[in-house]
Amino acid sequence: MFITDSEYDRTKEKSIHATLPKRHGTITLANSGQNDSKDILDQANELRAAQKYDDAEKLYNQVKAENPGSAKALEAQKQLIHLAIDKNNLTQADTFFNQMVTEFAQTAGLDEAVYVTGMDIQYTRWNSAKANNFHKYNLEHFPETKFGMMSNVEIIRSYLRDGNKIADAEVEKWLAAYKDQPDQAMGIYQIARAYVGNNKIEKGQQLYDFAIKNHSDHVYGKLAKVRYNITNKDFDAADQAADSLIASAEKNEDAREGIRELADLYRDKKEYTRAAHFYK
Repeated sequence: MFITDSEYDRTKEKSIHATLPKRHGTITLANSGQNDSKDILDQANELRAAQKYDDAEKLYNQVKAENPGSAKALEAQKQLIHLAIDKNNLTQADTFFNQMVTEFAQTAGLDEAVYVTGMDIQYTRWNSAKANNFHKYNLEHFPETKFGMMSNVEIIRSYLRDGNKIADAEVEKWLAAYKDQPDQAMGIYQIARAYVGNNKIEKGQQLYDFAIKNHSDHVYGKLAKVRYNITNKDFDAADQAADSLIASAEKNEDAREGIRELADLYRDKKEYTRAAHFYK
């Protein structure tokens, strides 16, 4: 059994709903005479969630045909990749991915779509080779963007899971390459979690400390402080850092997710009073 790269992660497959976008408006039936592509996209997503894959694929292709080269068409193409991953048809996922990077090479948001689909194939099917092929596209075509940076993070995480000795050197290269990236703290936080989750505690703590000292105002710098104290088993300090984060970034979804994970951790440790405080 492989080791996950977070001390709190579980190895279960995630729900396909994690890759479905949030609902927008009312679902419109394809034969209703209304042609709003967003409604058709919503309907396709519902069909995909219901595992009616052939019907969903037809509607995704309809959105593409009606909105060539657009952000909506890119979203439909991305969902086709998720659909193939749902079916565990990775050959089809490759085909849809190649279509995406060819047809939408000039469309804004392609780097995010590449990153998200790479994440899906990794953490749904646990296929690092396929996932890294997706992420490498971002390294080649979008090396300086946030999602190019995060694709690089995912490749490093795969090295750590696999016990690849080049991981440490790749992290040092990564730190230098993205020293001016505004969201570097996000990547540092994820890499640090990967080290701690794979029992390389000292290196993980060094990276958390780096994020705390160099990105103290960033949400992920603050989350790093929470994790740093948890790893040191200083739960009072972790609670204080978490309360400070809640006060400064209450509506930030990344912060909220980090706090939920903290609550889950306390629940698992049977620290129910602490858990209840952060579930509020």
